[in-house]
Amino acid sequence: MVTNEDIKEIEHISMVDVRSHYDSRIEIHKILKNRLLNGDVQGYVNLALGIEDPKGNYSADEYKLGPQILSESTPSAVFRLAQELFSCHSVTQIPKIIYDSNITYLKISVGSEMATMLRPDYFWVGNVRTIWASLLIKHKWNYDKADKELELYRDNDILSEMAYPKWRDIYLSLEPNLDKLIAIGNRYASKVGVKAGKMKYLWADAIANALYEYKGDD
Repeated sequence: MVTNEDIKEIEHISMVDVRSHYDSRIEIHKILKNRLLNGDVQGYVNLALGIEDPKGNYSADEYKLGPQILSESTPSAVFRLAQELFSCHSVTQIPKIIYDSNITYLKISVGSEMATMLRPDYFWVGNVRTIWASLLIKHKWNYDKADKELELYRDNDILSEMAYPKWRDIYLSLEPNLDKLIAIGNRYASKVGVKAGKMKYLWADAIANALYEYKGDD
């Protein structure tokens, strides 16, 4: 249930900016989907790994993983992973599909963002920002507790080949808190006269991004 206190906790972020961020990502989603369906391997991969445009994959861009991924693998391997993610019918299979692809440097953060950018109404991003936003909901807006728990996850093994069980469980645990974040964002957007995003998990990602950016400015 969304309370007035929940709404107050996000009133410091601009929903106009959140909507702008969301709209820009929706445009990239459309391009990525079109390139995938048209078999444009190089075009898809360059955008999906954040090389052509950071909005294609913020997780990859933040650590400049795109060139590293392609130095260890091929565009066709990344494209095959994208096809599997796009045709997946169960979110519970997303972590397994990503790890089974065995692409060096491409793990849950980059892979889940690829899935979200292809099917943002079904799959959510599992990167530092969405994990932190989920923890913020979990800890009832206690920033210190969210920060401290996030540090437990930021022990440099987000790229590890051996970390599959950990990141699978973290990723799959995000859904209820992200759904609540969406509900809070929708209520606040309505309050300030901003149209909420329909593609739910890109909308959640935009809200999480704004909260995390504000945290960084604190």
